[in-house]
Amino acid sequence: MKRKVFIIWFFGLMLLAQSSFGQKYFNIIEAPKDLPLKDGFITYQGVIEIPNASMAQLYGFAKKFIAETYTNTEVAIDMDDTLNGVIVVKAKSAILVEWFEKNSGRVERAQKVAFTKYVLIFETKDGRLRYTIKDFVLQTTSDAIAFSLPEINNPVEGYIRKRNEYDPAKEYKNNELAGYNFSGAYLDAFGKHLSAFTQRIEPYFKNQKSEDW
Repeated sequence: MKRKVFIIWFFGLMLLAQSSFGQKYFNIIEAPKDLPLKDGFITYQGVIEIPNASMAQLYGFAKKFIAETYTNTEVAIDMDDTLNGVIVVKAKSAILVEWFEKNSGRVERAQKVAFTKYVLIFETKDGRLRYTIKDFVLQTTSDAIAFSLPEINNPVEGYIRKRNEYDPAKEYKNNELAGYNFSGAYLDAFGKHLSAFTQRIEPYFKNQKSEDW
């Protein structure tokens, strides 16, 4: 009887060890469900009504927003159409990605800085401003090549597809699990970053006042 109990206990430990070894990334992070997709591409867009503002004023406020939001290394103006009140910029933001993983039996916090490029468009007319943020690309992470990820400088939509490929019923190698986990963690951080960013835009413009001097 004791021998039988010992054998069951021993094989139980072996299975646990194999399971722990094969599933280093024990918590594959879910991607957010509310990323705004337009024709399959992530697109943030909104229209702000400011009844007493002219197109010229809103255009000036947009230039001010860009100057106050980005450093010279984070933004490049692609179009500056004063006549039609349109500004198109190519911008870059640093997004901190965090998750937890098992390493040598311990749960540890992991962090990566993901530099994300995108296009920001301001279109203005009397009393109205429309902003559009699109064409998101993950430019680089410190060791993204070590993960089984879409290639660097690929559209962020590729990480949605990568994360959706994960099947919890399948067995994966640790580098594959790392890819799925990073994809979920990155998309989660990306969604929170863009949500906070877009929530700043409307109050910023509504609080602007033209200086009369």
